[in-house]
Amino acid sequence: MSFSTANLFRTRNLGYVLLSLALLTPPVSAEDLLLTMSRNWPGNLLLSEGGTAPRETYRHNDYRALGANIPRIAAVTYGAREGVFVCSGLDGAIIHLESAGPRVLYEHRGQIRDIVVENGEGRIYFSVLPTPRDGESLADAEIWYYDLRAGRASLFAPITQRMVGGHYWGTFTIQGGVLYASTLAPRGRIYRIFPGSRSELALESDVGPITGLNFSPAGDLYLTFGTASVYRTRDFGPLERVLHDDSAQFTDVALRH
Repeated sequence: MSFSTANLFRTRNLGYVLLSLALLTPPVSAEDLLLTMSRNWPGNLLLSEGGTAPRETYRHNDYRALGANIPRIAAVTYGAREGVFVCSGLDGAIIHLESAGPRVLYEHRGQIRDIVVENGEGRIYFSVLPTPRDGESLADAEIWYYDLRAGRASLFAPITQRMVGGHYWGTFTIQGGVLYASTLAPRGRIYRIFPGSRSELALESDVGPITGLNFSPAGDLYLTFGTASVYRTRDFGPLERVLHDDSAQFTDVALRH
């Protein structure tokens, strides 16, 4: 074998190795992800910077200062102008994580399940859905928003169980004024909600029930399933795993930008 031929084989073999490594290596997100795990007490917030291993960035150390609010964190949202907000999913409080410490921003008369900021609007959207009692069926939900400038809440839209095929526990996000609601059905579904109560199926997942979703500024949708992984979809195409931590059970995700 000539020197040039040997080099060719070595180069080709190296190419096969690199290709194999690329196929075996899970994709890594370049986004900074804020993550929650609702099983943690007291609640804490995790941060993954550009796909790095998540680290704790906030903890409810003195949750007694928050009054009667339950000290877990089930959902998180972020706006570059608005800041970071969390909720427990079990009471009616939205908590603003300010530099001076956590502050109850707003308390609603019902159970707030999920919160979403559409960046720059000065609004925090939130879903309200009661926990069924005494064998009751799962109720319909309402989406409200709290206006940071006016300091008051207003009803935005209803989401009925019929609109999303049932199994709806309040997980939603919003992009360009359009609502997207996800379900806890075994094959988690995401529905696009239009004015006038019309809806259409945007995505059905074989990963499992969807616990959290949030759009990035670029329009990619990030999802959690209460598992050790975070996924992303572009244009509601195939899911791509962007983060994995064997010790985690991620319940919500927000994009820090």
